[in-house]
Amino acid sequence: MMKQLKIKHIGAASLAALMLLSLAACSNEDDAATTQPAGKKLVMTAYNGENEQSMTRGAHWEDNNTHTGGLSFHWDVAGNNQAGDELYDIYSMVITKDGTIGASWSTEPDKNFSIPYSSLKIELTGQPDKATLTSRYYLDASKHSAGNAIYCITPILNAPDPDIPNSFYKNLAMPTDFTQAASGDAKHLKDYMYMTGTGTLKGETDQQLTSSDLYFKHIPATIRIALTNQRPEAATVTSIVMRETNGSKIFPNEKQWKCLMGTVTDENTRVSILEPTDKTGYTSSVTLNLTDANIAAEGKYYGYMLVLPQDAEHALADKHLTFDITTQDGNTYTSFSMDASELKKITKKQNFVSGYVYTFNLTLNDKLTLSGVEVTTPSGSTTPLPGWGTEDGETEIK
Repeated sequence: MMKQLKIKHIGAASLAALMLLSLAACSNEDDAATTQPAGKKLVMTAYNGENEQSMTRGAHWEDNNTHTGGLSFHWDVAGNNQAGDELYDIYSMVITKDGTIGASWSTEPDKNFSIPYSSLKIELTGQPDKATLTSRYYLDASKHSAGNAIYCITPILNAPDPDIPNSFYKNLAMPTDFTQAASGDAKHLKDYMYMTGTGTLKGETDQQLTSSDLYFKHIPATIRIALTNQRPEAATVTSIVMRETNGSKIFPNEKQWKCLMGTVTDENTRVSILEPTDKTGYTSSVTLNLTDANIAAEGKYYGYMLVLPQDAEHALADKHLTFDITTQDGNTYTSFSMDASELKKITKKQNFVSGYVYTFNLTLNDKLTLSGVEVTTPSGSTTPLPGWGTEDGETEIK
């Protein structure tokens, strides 16, 4: 299930498995150090505990074999252990006590602290949900002390962009087309399962900085398509489309993670997830392309996509969702539409919600039927949407 990932630190100097890490001061005390100390590395034990699942570039999801609720978490070091590997490097930006960006990393432990980031190496522990993470660079420990806040974003390829003097940010792109290799295979989501997280520094030893546990929350919502083939013969499905029935552009193509520098009156406002000012890239549909979806008679296929929620709680008010299934023979089957605002019966918002899993149950025979909707929260509880599976649940497209 989509839950929070808890990362326990046993050391310090950069963040875990494909996460961007920034440190902001929460203390007004002056630095006690008058000389530059040796840099210190961060070594962490990262694991996926009960009710604490999450997703990074250094991990992937797999179907949990029940095809309900959430997905199973696995650490993944493929391509991750070579310095300079663009796909998997982690970049860490540091905010000093006065709220400014500090270039305080070095490839050496005792000098030249001028690099604005460090990458991390992932090492497996023999358990799929546990890994050890170590920074490749050294952090200038004189710039960090107990009480400093840690703000994180993952996964990204490059360091965030400074917006001097007020903030730094990273645009989080979301594709409108996904491609899935097999039923229940969710590995194609990992590059876009963005998360934001927070923690605090606790102190330091001669060897390392220490911090509290880091907790991460998902930014996208996950769409699960549970497709049942009730035709008397096998069906090869090539694509599944979820769209707004009347063409309204309700799916953001990107959002922006933004971290404010300097003094803030409320630390809860330091990090925000914003919609872009330019919404011309928004789309009215998202598509899942299938490369191996030959579904036997009475068989099922489980597909996965991601969507970025809009900021407004009522973004889906007066909006309707329709599903299209295209088969290898060129036929397209279209469901009746559902009132998307009905989702508020579970989520309390007329919107997709970050971290939630939305399961749409589709049945294919001589037509395509949306036979049920279920919503799973980050804590793992699943609730069916009332009224579905009955004739009142669907409305014919006008």
